[in-house]
Amino acid sequence: MLLKDEYMNTKKLFFTIDFEDFKFDFLNKRGLQVKKNSDALYESYACIKSILENHSGNKRCTFFCTGNVAESSPDLIKEISNDGHEIACHSNEHQDVKKQSNYEFEKDLEKAIKSLSDACGSDVRGYRAPMFSLLRDDIEKYRILSKYFKYDSSLICKTEELTNYISNGQIHNLNLFEFPIIQKDDFPINLKMIGGTYLKITSCEKIKQWFNNEIYSDFMPMIYMHPYELLPNKPFWVSFHDLTKLNIFKNIYYQIRQHQWHSFNSSNLQKLSNLLKSFPNQGPLIENLKIENT
Repeated sequence: MLLKDEYMNTKKLFFTIDFEDFKFDFLNKRGLQVKKNSDALYESYACIKSILENHSGNKRCTFFCTGNVAESSPDLIKEISNDGHEIACHSNEHQDVKKQSNYEFEKDLEKAIKSLSDACGSDVRGYRAPMFSLLRDDIEKYRILSKYFKYDSSLICKTEELTNYISNGQIHNLNLFEFPIIQKDDFPINLKMIGGTYLKITSCEKIKQWFNNEIYSDFMPMIYMHPYELLPNKPFWVSFHDLTKLNIFKNIYYQIRQHQWHSFNSSNLQKLSNLLKSFPNQGPLIENLKIENT
């Protein structure tokens, strides 16, 4: 699998979505009564469509979707696919991959792939680990991925480390192409280029400077966003009442912590608009590969 020639010769970026139901996943991980948020997911998709349609570049992108979203909202996954976007896999239950056995990991993948492919009516060929929790040196899990997918986008690496993992575009010498997230040291934290909370706390000028840097001479900049980071009205917020089974201190902690994920989203939209004008979206990841028959 090789990148198309034009991949290396443009100043563009990949705009990707980790399409998950925050409230469902948050409650599910803590063994609490889950609440599905189809209306909020539809609202977030309308926002994403507006972002893409109002800026230059490709109007389509890759949605890394969880299987549980495909189960609860199959019509939405079908709509996203029918609009020309790529449906890729983001696990089934949005669990921490490094805490799963190889058996649990593979079964989770199989369930997610079935739900996603049934909903969208086409093959699912890409994967991204929830919370980027796939360890870089976990070759066995990457080997499992290579059985089901054409590419992965879970690797977070500094440029000087990339050759330790990627050769001829493939990770760990497997038949699995890698779209990495480039990591750059910066005080006071390491910034993953760029999405989520990192987009909120970094200025557009700084991001543009990084994207124009030689750090990206061989790899396209990648933006990853989540539905809950795009809507100012906080429809995915997990309320105090939802968490009453937790102790009071943990509940208060989560009420405070959620501002990291759900607040300041208006500034996110402004930054995305600015960035997509300067670095047009390149489109779905799968369309930027050409598969060589061997």
